Amino acid sequence: MKIKEGFRGERVLSLPEDLLSTYSKDPLIGNLYLRRIGFFPHVKYHYIQKNNGCDYAMLIYCTAGEGWYQIHGKTYTVKHNEYIIIPPGSPYAFGANNDNPWTIYWIHFRGKLCANFLPSFPNPQPIQPGNSSRMQERLDLFEEIYQCFSMGYIKEYFAYSAMYLYSFLSTFIFQEQFRDIGVPRHKPLSFSMRVIYYLQENIDRNLTLQDLVRLVAPRDGLRRADRGAAAAMGAAVGIACGQVDDRVFLLPAAVAHDETDEAQHRHERRVHVLQFCGVDRGRRSRREFFAHRGAELRGPGERYGALIMGKSAS
Repeated sequence: MKIKEGFRGERVLSLPEDLLSTYSKDPLIGNLYLRRIGFFPHVKYHYIQKNNGCDYAMLIYCTAGEGWYQIHGKTYTVKHNEYIIIPPGSPYAFGANNDNPWTIYWIHFRGKLCANFLPSFPNPQPIQPGNSSRMQERLDLFEEIYQCFSMGYIKEYFAYSAMYLYSFLSTFIFQEQFRDIGVPRHKPLSFSMRVIYYLQENIDRNLTLQDLVRLVAPRDGLRRADRGAAAAMGAAVGIACGQVDDRVFLLPAAVAHDETDEAQHRHERRVHVLQFCGVDRGRRSRREFFAHRGAELRGPGERYGALIMGKSAS
């Protein structure tokens, strides 16, 4: 089965070719402007083939799942967080992976400067999440262009969408510069903030603790990174995290103290947490004590994703 469009949840906008031709005569618009714009979520059986190419360029940005495309006699896999720009005049075909269909944002664009925004290579290009990747800002730009283009029968709105198109394409072509501008200059980001940014930009993915360790704490060692990641993730869902006797515990936020800096005052926090909870541990084991307070006690080498999600859902 092959489907061009008409998917559940899709969003597509276009304008008549005669109107686009008229608009393109305006110097403010003619250098670079949209022909069509859309969003396809989880589109199984998606397939397009153009044996003679097109008179416009097309950008496809995959935010979930996988797809493929063929150009110049080669087939490429397009994965999550990758994009391609298909040049005008070249025969091509593309489609979704039927086992793991892609979710894509896409645009058709034209103009006298169109060739300046085309890559010199056909390979899909990655956009890796990170604390300065600004991925949501890129999608916000898309939404603003989409809204303006939806009012494109009014020339001023169409011109506005054309101006924003420069910025949107630049987030892909000048990716390093786009990321660098978003990095705070006054002070470095804390570990917790880096984890939170990463979680926000991967909200639709099932992440493991190892993902966080590799991204934001490659030099801190696994034990320390485990504790810090657990603290950051716990704080994001209303669960407090601490450490007692070389073990990590998770407590409901209303019970535990809000301090989550694992590098300071380990012994002092142990005493403080026991007093704060209002229960004399006495001769109870650590596991029995925390079970009494509705907590989970885990070793530092374990993963916390499932544990935290289970706590937040309860």
